[in-house]
Amino acid sequence: MRYGFAALALAETLVMFCSAYLYVWFGLGSTASVTPNNISVAGLSLVGALTVPVFLYGAGAYEYQAFTNFRTAALRIVAGFFISAPCVAALWYVADFDYRPSFLIPFTATAVQVGMIAALRVLLQFFNPEKLLSVRAAVLGDETHAEAADKIAEKSLFPLQIIRPSPYANFRDDPSFDLAGYCVKHDVNMLIICGDSQKLPIEKLVACRFAGVEVLDFFFFAERETGRVEPERVYPQWIFYSGALSPKPVYNFFKRAFDVLFAGTALLLSAPVHAIAAFLIYRQDRGPVYYSQTRTGLKGKAFRVYKLRSMRTDAEKNGAQWAKENDDRITPIGKWIRKTRLDELPQLFNILKGDMSVTGPRPERPEFVEELAKQIPFYKERHYVKPGLTGWAQINADYGASVDDTRQKLEYDLYYMKYASFTLDVLIALKTLKVVLEGKGAR
Repeated sequence: MRYGFAALALAETLVMFCSAYLYVWFGLGSTASVTPNNISVAGLSLVGALTVPVFLYGAGAYEYQAFTNFRTAALRIVAGFFISAPCVAALWYVADFDYRPSFLIPFTATAVQVGMIAALRVLLQFFNPEKLLSVRAAVLGDETHAEAADKIAEKSLFPLQIIRPSPYANFRDDPSFDLAGYCVKHDVNMLIICGDSQKLPIEKLVACRFAGVEVLDFFFFAERETGRVEPERVYPQWIFYSGALSPKPVYNFFKRAFDVLFAGTALLLSAPVHAIAAFLIYRQDRGPVYYSQTRTGLKGKAFRVYKLRSMRTDAEKNGAQWAKENDDRITPIGKWIRKTRLDELPQLFNILKGDMSVTGPRPERPEFVEELAKQIPFYKERHYVKPGLTGWAQINADYGASVDDTRQKLEYDLYYMKYASFTLDVLIALKTLKVVLEGKGAR
């Protein structure tokens, strides 16, 4: 998250804490049968202030569009609060505080916070949010590199403006050219280095860093801004030098613990919805409720993945095939469960068994793997990571129903392999919430 977005997120967290604190103290202190003390009020407020932003982030309330478009912001803020309110209420009652407010208090406090956040977003519109949140970057390379940076900026996860013309000509022709002064004069926040950095005067780049300018290698810039690693830029040794497959015992331990905790909790909480979906599937055509497929898992090992059946029983009478847009094999109930991702619920058992993780590349069918590996470089390398229920590709790319779509998803999978961490896993889990709410990528 860029500094501007982080600052706004922090400001909203403080607003939520203060509004919750004042509401609990002044609204209840004089009427409650048990008067809340300072520690209880602060504790209750802190629980809400730290929990709600997590769900707001997952609902997309901290994306650029939600700061510049009030309608988008309103929808995502309401969605985030709607999901977070029951969780905050539960946390308030589980936490060991001296004071237990009425069960309705978290929901009324939430309404107050929604109003406060909405007011803050309206106020932001008077301060030119586009300028406040965007990053201005200069390319230290020829026009070809500048054009490539422009294309990357169009796909950037955050607003990014490439300064033209590039200062490269001045820098190349005039040894005394003040690069740091140029960056300060043109409000440049980021300097992108192209070509052989060893030929650049290090002291000038150091001066830029001390002037508060971020200095990035072009390929690292491309990866970070797009969240992708293009297979064409990957050489055979990359898989070793990038640290993508380095042993991470601590990370693997906590990831497995999170997988078990998440899958177990999700199975319990989703049991009523799971039962309703299963009943509707059976009632529709009296066919089987579940179906399974062979998928390629960790290190190429095959396993059976389970899903709620969303297609006709004869859907693959002509062999394996990708789902198409408006696929006529999908049943009416199937359209609903695919749109809401309920068909994926049985895969929680795959996670408990250890065949899958919560986050990772989506497992593909062996029939497709062999064909895709022939056409896409480094495709099989994705199997060195345990497949996931959701993944970096699932929250950023469209549904993969062709070789070109799969190539694009591989770019995200390679990025995940290179930068895998518990923080990235949590980010993916939160972003999946927004994907499910919007019904993105479902077929």
